[in-house]
Amino acid sequence: MTAADAENGPDKENDPDRSDRDLQQRFAALVGQFSAEEALQLLNEIDEPQPDTILSELTEQRPSLRRPRLARPAMLRIRVDLDLDIDTSPDATVANSVKSTSATQPTPHERQIWRRLDLRSDLTLDQVHQILQAAFAWQDTHLHRFALGGSPLSQGVEPFICEYDLEEGDAEGTPEASVHLDEALQQPGDRLFYVYDYGDHWQVTLRLERVVELSETPGASTADAPAATCVDGRRAAPLENTRGLVTAGDPSAFAERAPDRFSVAEVNASIDLLAARRLEHLGATVQRLVRLAPASIAEETLHRAQIVDGLLRAHDGAAGAGAASTDDAQRDPLFAAAFAPIMAVLDLIGNDGAELTEAGRLRPRIVSAVAQLLPSCDGWPGSATREDSTPPVANLRTLLQRLGLLYVRGGRLLLSRAGRQARTDAAVFVTALRARLGAETLDDPREFIRLLYLLHVAAEGREPEMRLIAAEMTAFGWRTASGGGVDESALYADVSSYVTLFANLGDVRETREKRLAPRAEPAGHSRISPAAAALAAELLRG
Repeated sequence: MTAADAENGPDKENDPDRSDRDLQQRFAALVGQFSAEEALQLLNEIDEPQPDTILSELTEQRPSLRRPRLARPAMLRIRVDLDLDIDTSPDATVANSVKSTSATQPTPHERQIWRRLDLRSDLTLDQVHQILQAAFAWQDTHLHRFALGGSPLSQGVEPFICEYDLEEGDAEGTPEASVHLDEALQQPGDRLFYVYDYGDHWQVTLRLERVVELSETPGASTADAPAATCVDGRRAAPLENTRGLVTAGDPSAFAERAPDRFSVAEVNASIDLLAARRLEHLGATVQRLVRLAPASIAEETLHRAQIVDGLLRAHDGAAGAGAASTDDAQRDPLFAAAFAPIMAVLDLIGNDGAELTEAGRLRPRIVSAVAQLLPSCDGWPGSATREDSTPPVANLRTLLQRLGLLYVRGGRLLLSRAGRQARTDAAVFVTALRARLGAETLDDPREFIRLLYLLHVAAEGREPEMRLIAAEMTAFGWRTASGGGVDESALYADVSSYVTLFANLGDVRETREKRLAPRAEPAGHSRISPAAAALAAELLRG
């Protein structure tokens, strides 16, 4: 080997020290093209953590595990397992880590908690959720989620999220209400995963066992096939909020339930009750109220909701498919006539507004004119010229300001933009009532009171007895600051706006004449106007 070969040979080329020196020289030449500030900025940019764009792209491009819907509805026989890895048998010891060694110890198969269900393939997953709640005798008081590909709270699965996760915006996934069961389960062995209560993490696996086309079911048509039927199962499910007790083997996790007891008839009775509670025309809050109603008032709460649902269905049928209420309320003669007296008051205020006194009250002339328009002022004693001594006028003004239809500026009572629209459009009132006096949540006691009040008015067509609403609030678990039950005297303020509104609808005078007929209603059961009942039902619509 020559000196030149030694100088340029493979040993020299593979020298790591020389490679490092070459890289350093090339880097120095590159950096030398920049000023000190530019070089520092370049290094900072290199050092910044970069988003994992490749992983993001892969995640976005990951094919969906959902499948095209079945060509025809089918009945899916599904084995549903509550995935507990602990012993819940009656003779389990207090600590699950200590197992009985007797010959009577249950086998793992005997300890399993499961149901076998026949479910229609065209059910949506939000409906399947309700069926699972009935199958395991849970109360639907916690969040839940479905998924394909593994446990719903794991990474890399395809989640189907509930409406509450969707509203919060913290979870990514497809709304469960848009996914049908046959998009997840089609071939025997397919699995769908479900978790209920993210804290206790009750995980359930749905495994498809068999597919039966509805046309093959003897004596059944596609339309008549039941949505869900329980055909088999084993063992009771633990109560909600008892994961710690179950893990410790504490039998109180089942309370009055016998852990080894299971009844197909009881599960099917619960599923049948779900069908009866399918209140398609009522809002989600009303439906949740019915589901959560305690046993002592469950039947009457459901009955009222069914009446209102039927009224809305009948109204839509009479109006035609294209006139579904709130957006078309201005074309509904009932609502147009109902709000006529209040529209007249807005006309009286007019585009120029009404001048107020230094005390912020309406002028006597305006008070007198408004009183003549309001049904609630019929037969009012006195001259009705002072707002502070004419409560019906003062209450209506308060209501219209609360609804955002009137406001005060520069010593005048003025119409808002919505107020100007409401002079000719009854739909504005319905929209304002929903927005300002809504009953959209069960978490706010004021909205809870209004929800019960509207449900009574719509279903019964008469003024509710507030003592009954107070008793229902107490049954639902509401308490005063001292821990006592709800008293009716505390409820009037939260429904006073509706009392004012219903007392001033256009058909009140006619209803009052009927009320004064010889067959008067008993005290506390005064009839309310048909327009008030219809409006209450409309405000409960989904």
